[in-house]
Amino acid sequence: MKDYIQNTYMKHLRQAFGVNVWTHGNEFYEACLKWHLSLPLKPEEVHQKGIDEVHRISSEIQKIFKRLNLTGTTKEVFDLIKNDPKFLLNSTDAILEEYKDIIFKRIQPNLPKLFKNLPNLPLEVRPSLTDGPGGTYQQVSPDGSRPGIFYANLFHPDESPTFNFVDLALHEALPGHHLQLSYQGVANIPLFRTTGVDWTYMVPTAFPSYTAYIEGWALYAESLGEEMGVFKNDYER
Repeated sequence: MKDYIQNTYMKHLRQAFGVNVWTHGNEFYEACLKWHLSLPLKPEEVHQKGIDEVHRISSEIQKIFKRLNLTGTTKEVFDLIKNDPKFLLNSTDAILEEYKDIIFKRIQPNLPKLFKNLPNLPLEVRPSLTDGPGGTYQQVSPDGSRPGIFYANLFHPDESPTFNFVDLALHEALPGHHLQLSYQGVANIPLFRTTGVDWTYMVPTAFPSYTAYIEGWALYAESLGEEMGVFKNDYER
């Protein structure tokens, strides 16, 4: 196998990363971007936008570091505080309870400040079945037999600082994806519009799920933590 990979397989690989080296690769990128963003942007423009946002957010983070009397680059400070024992919980049960406290005691009671006609569809917090992101969301089943589920990753408790929990809960659960898809689920619209189909192999099409809307809302939901008074301190911000 080693012989085959080194002497045969490797010789037939393309020499550069990215599908832009394919025939019509740039057109493929543009088709994906148009679908996910609903805007006719070039890959280079999106890349530059990403770089600009990193600089903007890093600047805001540095302002918080200054208030906390922390010095260093963004990476240096995060490397320091993410290993601080005061931000780490002793057990996976404690992590689950912390998420439940954030979602059901700190966020949910404040939703009426910003939202009307709340669907109040059931939401549960459960451990992730597989390793992956810090948290994920599965929407309520169309027939209502399964609640919405926020899956918390408990595979690396020593790498799960609590100051990340609030943003993740705002993004994935309330008022993020759970509230977003709950409104969609109870709306008087055809059934096919209430459930997105977005498997990776369907890129650039994923009907009727639009990334700019789905993830755009969840990112906006993170910012609502400030308006609802959810953040306890600057570390959570």
